[in-house]
Amino acid sequence: MGVIEVAALNSVRDDTQRIVAVDMRNSAQLADIAARFERADANLYRLLNMEATNPGENSIEARADEIRAAVAGVRRDLEAFRKTEAGVEHRARIATALREVDEYAQAVDVVTSMLGVDFASAAAMLEPFREHADKVTSNINLVASSVIAASNRRAEAVGAHVATTTMIFSVLALLVVPAIALVTWIVGRATVRSIRQIANATTRLAAADYDLDIAALGRKDELGAVVVALETFRRQAIETKRLAEIEENSRWLQLAKTAAESASAAKSAFLANMSHELRTPLNAVLGYAQLLRRDSSLNERQGSAVRTIHQSGMHLLTLITDILDLSKIEAGKFDLDPVAFNLPTALRDVGDIIRVRSEEKALAFVSEIPSALPAYVLADQKRLRQVLLNLIGNAVKFTDSGQVGLHVIVEEQTETEARIRFEVRDSGVGIAPQQLDAIFHPFEQVGEIERRGGGTGLGLSISRKLVELMGGTIQVQSALGVGSCFSFALTMPLARGQAAETAPRIAVKGFRGPPRSVLVVDDIPENRAMLSDGLRGLGFEVREAANGQEALDRVSAAVPDLVLMDVRMPVMDGLEATRRLRVIAGLAALPVIAVSAGVSVEERTRSLDAGANAFLTKPVDFDELVSTITLHLPIDWVIEERDQPGDADAEGGDGMTLEAIPPQAEMEALHRLALAGDMRGLRAQAERLGDDYRAFADRLQTLARAYQSSAILNLIERNMDRKQVELS
Repeated sequence: MGVIEVAALNSVRDDTQRIVAVDMRNSAQLADIAARFERADANLYRLLNMEATNPGENSIEARADEIRAAVAGVRRDLEAFRKTEAGVEHRARIATALREVDEYAQAVDVVTSMLGVDFASAAAMLEPFREHADKVTSNINLVASSVIAASNRRAEAVGAHVATTTMIFSVLALLVVPAIALVTWIVGRATVRSIRQIANATTRLAAADYDLDIAALGRKDELGAVVVALETFRRQAIETKRLAEIEENSRWLQLAKTAAESASAAKSAFLANMSHELRTPLNAVLGYAQLLRRDSSLNERQGSAVRTIHQSGMHLLTLITDILDLSKIEAGKFDLDPVAFNLPTALRDVGDIIRVRSEEKALAFVSEIPSALPAYVLADQKRLRQVLLNLIGNAVKFTDSGQVGLHVIVEEQTETEARIRFEVRDSGVGIAPQQLDAIFHPFEQVGEIERRGGGTGLGLSISRKLVELMGGTIQVQSALGVGSCFSFALTMPLARGQAAETAPRIAVKGFRGPPRSVLVVDDIPENRAMLSDGLRGLGFEVREAANGQEALDRVSAAVPDLVLMDVRMPVMDGLEATRRLRVIAGLAALPVIAVSAGVSVEERTRSLDAGANAFLTKPVDFDELVSTITLHLPIDWVIEERDQPGDADAEGGDGMTLEAIPPQAEMEALHRLALAGDMRGLRAQAERLGDDYRAFADRLQTLARAYQSSAILNLIERNMDRKQVELS
């Protein structure tokens, strides 16, 4: 009977040790192999994401070697497992897993070799190989599940054996040793229960179910070591899963970011190209309009048509510029171009432009520029001018009577900088409180419908963003029927004596001295013709070239006094042609003015770096062209006489003497038509006025064509009062 006891206990012990030493070890080993393979796969995706985020800044080869080593380790351990008893039982699945590991290893080689060359292709090639990774993990988990199932069967056999042994010992207990039977039953049941719990936990881990408490199964015997190994694997698997999810989310976020950046870049490129394509024909339209406006032989009707063409072209140009500026600002790609300039002079130039507009509506324009204003400051002159012209232009647009004004205040000044406040005030219609925010929204226009047609709805939005880029904030105070005040303050560095060289904008009709020649280079025939006609009209000898190579050939044949060089051309662009001119002996000092439909700071910088002396944007402004020529070519201009700003004020605000005002009867007839809003009748009546009153008739017709009824009434009533005072 003692022999039976010992044999039974030895059998239970042997079966239990097999489960612990073989089955559980095999399951843990397979789980570890699967986890290492998943980490290698996650590391490959991590490398892909890192290269997408910071291309060219990652040690691709070193990281690829680590991944290859991990995959090779997985293959080596699978090969070793195939030689075990469990591996022999599952040799078909192990062989399949090995083939998939080999396929995946090839994928690692292909993808990592492509990463540094073509990221998009590498990412696209990786997706099909995920199938191999999934199959490897699936096959390993199936083998693990099979091993666990065999372990469960052995555990059930042990349980049955324990039950038999317990029965035997129960019989013996009646005869010999009841205590031994009880101990054997308790120990056997506890061991079998622990084995089953560990087997169930392993099954759940193999199925990627990590939400279980393995630590509660802890023991102090051989089974305890298995429990510790399973808990370690569970924690590693949870961390691997968490990292994989983070990597996957990061990958999709990076792909979304890349797609958004690509879309933004495509949008910017499209708008830049559209701006270039629209500015190119506008260059000819506005250029010829400027030339025709200089033609004194045009009659009133022809002059009016030319002014309409020019105004419409300028309106289209403003719309193109505003849309491009807004797109750059929203994309965060808008850069200011600070230069040293004379601030009082710049403000007076703005005032001269606005004074003409205000006089067309019979408005008074007030410009207050303090004598203490710093002479030279460092700021983006072009953008400051753009903001002021927009704010004052809106003030004129929404004011029917009274005045508009630009008031400049020096709030604070040190030796290095000054804080200057700009205020634009008007006595116009005002803005309702609920509309104060809406006026700064893109494409938003408020107020009466009939006042909205003259704008794009972008001016104020862009002005606010430009002021913010310059470090200020536009503030608005307004009252309906009283008027508005737009103001902003900027801190500007002082730049005494450092202003860039500029020439005054002058109207010329020719020059004195020896003949001067200009080479006009442009691939668009209409643009060449327009510039050539304008320059010939001033007395220049003009030659033309259609690209950079032709320009070099023309210069080799006869060196001109000046070159107007378009930047973008086929065969050879203007930048390359300019660079080649600069290395030709004797041509280093040849003045070259770059002309481009590209308006970016980068385009200007590239042109100057290539060797150009100056940079002009299309459409070319002839007054600006003349000023630029003055800087780089010694020339004695013949000045064209024009009415100067301020002459009108000397003559009572309209630029006309009392003798130029029609008789009282004519004025009363005009007044009745103005009160009735009959613009057609007003123009007809003005046509019938005699030559002695032509200046008054022209002013009246200009206002009537623009449907400025309030300005017409102000003009007529003010001059009627002047006439009556004189007669009395």
